[in-house]
Amino acid sequence: MRMYADGYNLAQISKELDVSDTSLRWWKSDSKVPSEEIDGWDKARIQKRGHVQRLRDILEEQLEHIEGLLPGDRTSKTFDALSKIAALVERVDKMEEAIRRKAIEEAADTVGETAKQAGEIGRASCRERV
Repeated sequence: MRMYADGYNLAQISKELDVSDTSLRWWKSDSKVPSEEIDGWDKARIQKRGHVQRLRDILEEQLEHIEGLLPGDRTSKTFDALSKIAALVERVDKMEEAIRRKAIEEAADTVGETAKQAGEIGRASCRERV
């Protein structure tokens, strides 16, 4: 569930954990509470994205607060808190970018492998005709 919340799709999780797609879909659907509209995996993904957005919102609020203070009222404690929030946002952004890059690379590898297999089938078919 953690990988799904981090943005991986079921095919990526299946490949990474060496588990069948069917098993993953069953586990995902099994996490659904009958009285709720979404399953536990989708709920975790939404909550995780919600946390990230809340961090960004807090950072923006703190920036606006500091901008509204007189220069003498801006303390090192305020800037320390701001720098910690900014560091968290930056770390999350880097993690999300790494996940996106990995997904793109894996998709490119899959497309390349599919094209290679199609090319081999095409070449074999041509050889059979000759």
